[in-house]
Amino acid sequence: MATEAAPRLRGVELRAESVVDGVEDGVEDRGAFAIMGPVSDSSRGWIRTGSREFAHLQKSRRAPNLATAQRELRAPNGCSVGRFARAIRESTSHVQSPMADSRSTSAATPAILTAAAVPSAPSAHTPASLPDRLRWLRAFRNAVKSHHPTLCALASDEVGKTTFEALAADILPLIASCNWHLRHARGLLATTRVRGGGLFGLGHAVERRRLPVGRVLVIATWNYPVQLLGIQLVQAIVAGNSVVVKPSERAPRTQALLLKLAIAATDGIPSMRGAIETRAASREEGARLLRDERFDHVVFTGSTAVGRAIAEVCASKLLPTTLELSGSDTAFILGDADARAAARAVFLGFTGNAGQTCMAPRRALVERPALAAFSDELARLVAGAKRVRLVDAHAANATRTAAASAMTLGGRSIVGALEPTDGRAMRPIAVLDCPVETELFFGRHFGPALAVRAVDSLEEALALHAQIGQYLATSVWTSAPRARRAEIERAIASCGSSLVHFNSVLLPSAHPGIALGGHGASGWGISRGASGLLGLTREVTVTRTSRFLAPPVEEPAPSAVAWLSRIVSWPARPVRAASAIDATAAIDPTDRINTESRATASHEPPSNELTRPRSEANSHATAQVTPTSSHRPEIHA
Repeated sequence: MATEAAPRLRGVELRAESVVDGVEDGVEDRGAFAIMGPVSDSSRGWIRTGSREFAHLQKSRRAPNLATAQRELRAPNGCSVGRFARAIRESTSHVQSPMADSRSTSAATPAILTAAAVPSAPSAHTPASLPDRLRWLRAFRNAVKSHHPTLCALASDEVGKTTFEALAADILPLIASCNWHLRHARGLLATTRVRGGGLFGLGHAVERRRLPVGRVLVIATWNYPVQLLGIQLVQAIVAGNSVVVKPSERAPRTQALLLKLAIAATDGIPSMRGAIETRAASREEGARLLRDERFDHVVFTGSTAVGRAIAEVCASKLLPTTLELSGSDTAFILGDADARAAARAVFLGFTGNAGQTCMAPRRALVERPALAAFSDELARLVAGAKRVRLVDAHAANATRTAAASAMTLGGRSIVGALEPTDGRAMRPIAVLDCPVETELFFGRHFGPALAVRAVDSLEEALALHAQIGQYLATSVWTSAPRARRAEIERAIASCGSSLVHFNSVLLPSAHPGIALGGHGASGWGISRGASGLLGLTREVTVTRTSRFLAPPVEEPAPSAVAWLSRIVSWPARPVRAASAIDATAAIDPTDRINTESRATASHEPPSNELTRPRSEANSHATAQVTPTSSHRPEIHA
């Protein structure tokens, strides 16, 4: 089949090592069509078209014209935009028609149109407008409201939540987050002017924009199957990204319904179609996604061990991540605290959601004046507690085993006994005088068990807390925060947590505007709140320069340099005497001494404008500069 004459799109020369891994025959994407250029003396050059350009070629049955090529084609990795544009402008030869039989290619038509056979690149998803995204958010919020009884029932069946816990800790926080983003997203994502550039701002208008990062993978967790996945999905979509979700294998039906509602909310919004994709809810699927598909950001919530494995894979690809990993947090009960109120809040923290909360307190460090009241109230609550259901029997057995080991090493059950588990159900446990070297004290369990230990001071408590290495949310209980301001400020700075609660546990963290970020083995990156939303965008700065401002191409005249120097030193400030002595360090010491000697002989002060005023000499020791063998002055007071 004959080819049609058209301007040749000559490939940009690339070094072999600049081509990304997996590229074969100079073509990058499977399913994308690339125009292959002739081989140069140094290397082969190539450029590729996107799916829109290829559709245009198929429809028109002719090669793209120069204007279309300049608009549609993208420069390959390692190629500057200018170099790429010059290659297009200099094109003078032919390309083969996309409908031509590849077997007819000859030396007269060196360029061919071919399909790549390498892993596919992310789809070219065009972000919907912010009004469309907010329209989706309203529809999604309303769908969650309408279907919340079914979501609660599924969460109760799959992960053992009570209906109240599912409603209060999953549904309500997600709805609150939707409402918060509806109120604040426009302001957070708006384009803003950057002012105050001084001399470098003259003639330039600078604005800051927030653009989506691209394609985001969310690997969902199970302990709050609606709240956590829902908020992560909301932030990724409102930021303008396309999202791929791998549901948890422990809550597949709950999260399948949530995702079905999210996808259904895109109906009637053409720009949102295809923005949300789902994958299989299996352990193997997460590894496959990271290996075979391409993403611009990965969000993961789960254990530190799995998070470390994901970080290793993503680091090899220079793929940014948000890792919200396990916490192992502390409640500090100071001697002046309302110890009974603290015991009730800590009890709610380590038993709510069956203790399966990453921000739940794993230990209570109690100053001795508050220990008796705290222990009495906590013992009453634990003795009357009902059994709670964990996600599975393994989690319940691991929690009980950690408590039993601590008691073997000297800890005491707060109720005097340790009941056996019943499948995945167990009664909450608190261990007094818990030894520091135990698994329970380090919080390596994920269930309703608490380590309690007396301390003599907040400093001792902080030293114990520093040994843990996992920090998300810390609580401090005191009735006199102002009287102990110095200690409390030191605790805030040294506890390592991104959330510090005073006289509360967990409840304030449900505020949709609060950001959550891990530290150390608890991960990195920010989720939720303004920082979480902005973390799924990239900042782009756009400048516009006045046409009347001509950039200098030559070094200015000496008079202009002198003028610039005066601008730098303005306004002139008086120099302190000590600074004056430092400023003379670069002066040749011999010249300095000769000047002082002449001044002494004539009974006049040295003729140096940096000499200390006489009034200061009366109140300060006189400074002398003595030369050394290295010609650097020594200063003696």
